[in-house]
Amino acid sequence: MIFIIIIYSITMENNDHESLARNVRPKNYKLFFEPNFSSFKSHGIEEIDVSIIEATDLVRLNAKELQILKATAVMGGREVAGAVKEVPKKQEIEISFTAKLKGEVKLKIEFIADNNERMYGFSRSKYRVNGKDEYLLSSQFEATDARAAFPCIDEPEFKATFDLSLKVDKEFEAVSNMPKKSEKLDGKKKIVTFFTTPIMSTYLLYLGVGKYDILSDNLGKLKISVFTVHGKKKYAKTALEYAKKFIGYFEDYFGIKYPLPKLDLLAIPDFANGAMENWGAITFREIYLLRDEKSPTSVRRQIAESVAHELAHQWFGDLVTMKWWNDLWLNESFATFMSYKAMDAIFPEWKVWLEYMLYAFNSAFSVDGLKATHPISVHVQTADEIEEIFDTISYRKGGSVLHMLDDYVGKTTFRKGLHIYLETNSYRNATKFDLWNAIEKAAIADGKKLNVPELMRAWIEKMGYPAVHVSTKNDLFTLKQNRFLFSGEEDDRWPLPIHYKTEHSDKTILMKGDETVIREHSDWIKLNYGQHGLYKVIYEDFMLERLGNLIKKGALPIEDAWGIENDLFSILRSGGLDTSKYLDFISRFCTDSKYPLSESVVIHLAWLYSINYDKLLREKVRETGINFGVSLLKSLGWNSNKTENDTVKMTRIDVIRLLSILKEVNVTKKLLSLFEAVKKGEDKIDPDILDNVYAAAALNADKKTFDELIRLYKKVNSPNEKTFILSALGKLSDPALLVKALDFQKSRDVRPHDSCAVSVAATYNPTGGKVLFKWLKENWASILKKFDSATKIANNQLISLAGVKDPTLAKEIAGFFSSKGNFRDDLKYPLYQTLEVIGLNITYLKNN
Repeated sequence: MIFIIIIYSITMENNDHESLARNVRPKNYKLFFEPNFSSFKSHGIEEIDVSIIEATDLVRLNAKELQILKATAVMGGREVAGAVKEVPKKQEIEISFTAKLKGEVKLKIEFIADNNERMYGFSRSKYRVNGKDEYLLSSQFEATDARAAFPCIDEPEFKATFDLSLKVDKEFEAVSNMPKKSEKLDGKKKIVTFFTTPIMSTYLLYLGVGKYDILSDNLGKLKISVFTVHGKKKYAKTALEYAKKFIGYFEDYFGIKYPLPKLDLLAIPDFANGAMENWGAITFREIYLLRDEKSPTSVRRQIAESVAHELAHQWFGDLVTMKWWNDLWLNESFATFMSYKAMDAIFPEWKVWLEYMLYAFNSAFSVDGLKATHPISVHVQTADEIEEIFDTISYRKGGSVLHMLDDYVGKTTFRKGLHIYLETNSYRNATKFDLWNAIEKAAIADGKKLNVPELMRAWIEKMGYPAVHVSTKNDLFTLKQNRFLFSGEEDDRWPLPIHYKTEHSDKTILMKGDETVIREHSDWIKLNYGQHGLYKVIYEDFMLERLGNLIKKGALPIEDAWGIENDLFSILRSGGLDTSKYLDFISRFCTDSKYPLSESVVIHLAWLYSINYDKLLREKVRETGINFGVSLLKSLGWNSNKTENDTVKMTRIDVIRLLSILKEVNVTKKLLSLFEAVKKGEDKIDPDILDNVYAAAALNADKKTFDELIRLYKKVNSPNEKTFILSALGKLSDPALLVKALDFQKSRDVRPHDSCAVSVAATYNPTGGKVLFKWLKENWASILKKFDSATKIANNQLISLAGVKDPTLAKEIAGFFSSKGNFRDDLKYPLYQTLEVIGLNITYLKNN
């Protein structure tokens, strides 16, 4: 395939990173900032206490977009002058001193930092109160943007303590990681000084200045506060309650108290990421922290997951930090996995592991089934390369592997291992080997011979995951594994925990080689029972039939029903199954689905409907989808009630969305009537289906409806409802209106972090391909200029092309991004993956 050739024509770097701290080791940063809300510049003065091992007259520090005014050093009470040279390509400065420096030295630097609006460094965020523009300042330093606020050695391994002071206008609040030590008036301003932080990495420091409303409560002696802009404190109650519950859970689970004297959660209007785990001062995009009582079920769960994720980081990432970014997964995989473990413990009725399978496991399967993937632990050097691995592999594949390990070693042993790891490495840096050794130590103490380091090395250091083929003869089930790829399997092996269920047994074995035999007298076997393993299972046709009947009878847990259907669709996507056979399986065995099987079927049928050109096949997909959806909706009804659980609500949302996409007459009519009610300002609509209401309006929109959607977007105050409308605009079928929607997303009416929302929603819009690429070509230069790699905006814009299915257009896309001016290091994997998915789309259509 031409796309694979393009993918592998660019060399992957595997060298170790070059450290600035091999000779100069930071111990303490004393920082003073005075921000100016007119010029949006901050005047900074810092003193860095360093230890210099070998005598040198040259010191290198990380610095990005800073104006250095002066640099000197103090050694043995003597001041030494320094001359500064900027090295912008390396995001560094070189300070040449007039004398050699060695031992304990204080570096003194005066500088100006830009409070940009690009959502990195110490940046500004705009919001409106009573029709007036207001601003706040908030820092975002992960992964490598502390250097955009002050000169430093911006590497996670080189932890230091921080003493921070901020000089701000009297009406402003200043926030940082630690509580305030003092607050003194200085003319029309005040100087706020904070207590010294624990030893920590630069990317975890937080600086915040603004006018806040604050909601606080206590968990024992710990004060927990939620900060919002004016008028939004009333939406902070849910997050505050969740924070108290999750802190209590993690303290108990890890056996280590929360390490800091306070905890702040801040809702930031302009925020590129979902949230950021600054130690003791966690920042969130507003939709991940704030909700009212009318918010949909998904928002409540989203806030819980976000808060739990960032609180898990207070131990995994903050208390113990990876040594270098190649082990980013030690932070993100654990936070992903532990957030769901916490939610399950506190809200068992939510059945969050079902959601985890659909989003964590399924996302991992989708990306890691491509050739254009990378290991969980991956070599990175530059800032852009580091930003690039904040992705599905580091978060969701890593989290899925941990879920598998938790199941294999046992939950008690796993928990003991994490306690050993955290206790041993507190206030230090660690690597993956420290973690495996800790869990192995716990396993040995529990009398288990598992060899965790050997097991996990393959899963962390290799790309991909297995496909296990099951063949049956007499009373023997023979298992063989290869590497699963959507482009065709390859020969490879993993040490693989196999949990299987038959008529008479429920066992776990470890598959090490290319073939394993299970001797069982049973009419059927279900591999990956409970869906704890990261692998696909490929059954013979007669066995698939038997398992399908078990799904139909409700004789398998819903997670296993989901696993069978999901694996089947993956086989279809890889060319191993005809579409009509997949549709037949859905029609015969999955008509009475529950979540997450219902959402999986909806996603897959919607994809098949959008991707296919063939009218007969498209109509067969539509018929299957309508039969599936109408039957389920009839049993569920349109209206939710207070006694039903979240999975019922989510199933209803799924089927309504599918029937709307397929333009089923009655559902479309109902949704459009509800849209008329929305236009009139009626607020009695079930919030769980509001996004479907907006989507149906867009799917059937003319110019008048488009204008109404834009009017409503500007009118509504809820960030979640604004997101619903932007996503709906991506579904417009009129090319001219879709272009208008794409232009609207880059307007000042839309927050910068949402400036790719319409594009992403249009990914599999049948109208989207040519329209999206033409628009992206025209706007690509400005996107690259405006959005730094840390924001992920350019990545998401690029990935929106993954729905393209036309070979000619595919070549144009490959040619456009092969131009040096259109490429950036942080876009490597998104580009390779998008091109590969486009190639798979084309291959699918050719085969069908």
